[in-house]
Amino acid sequence: MSRFLFSIGAIAVFTSTVIIAQDPPPTTSRPAQPPAKAGRPEPKANPFSPDRGFPSTRLSATRMAALEEEFELLEAQRDVRRAHIRAAEIGVKSAMVSAERIEAIARNGVVSKEELDKAKLDVEAAKAQLEIRMAELKEIEVKIKFAKKRLDDARAAGVRPAPARPMGPPHDPPPSPRGRSGDRGDR
Repeated sequence: MSRFLFSIGAIAVFTSTVIIAQDPPPTTSRPAQPPAKAGRPEPKANPFSPDRGFPSTRLSATRMAALEEEFELLEAQRDVRRAHIRAAEIGVKSAMVSAERIEAIARNGVVSKEELDKAKLDVEAAKAQLEIRMAELKEIEVKIKFAKKRLDDARAAGVRPAPARPMGPPHDPPPSPRGRSGDRGDR
């Protein structure tokens, strides 16, 4: 099970690294501006316009998909943690039943005191495992809370459309040096 969790974590780290690498960095250079004409005051520019080098508050579709994927992955991890808690609860019950049986047998003198102490320690160890699993679930729930907030904020900001493809001439083959088939000169 720990290998499964490790692989999920590795996939999450790899995916976030790839997605972050795909997001274009915000432009920080300013375009060249023509010199101001004498006698005319320069119009005040919007300090938050994209041409001033400030990143847009809108997110790319890639980043939005990454946030959605992160949220869904964390929900899946929460389900795994809940299953771990159920297994730990069963472990506690099993250890308690075993300890009660050994205690009943120990009253008759058939089982040694060491075996009884070991059974009681097994109950305590199972309870500690349950506490660990509950703390892991709480950690995932906190991550889900913040991932949901990031996703909701991103949805509110909207998605930036994909950049347009550059317009260029169509890729027609160059004309044949002989000319067209109908222009052979034999009329």
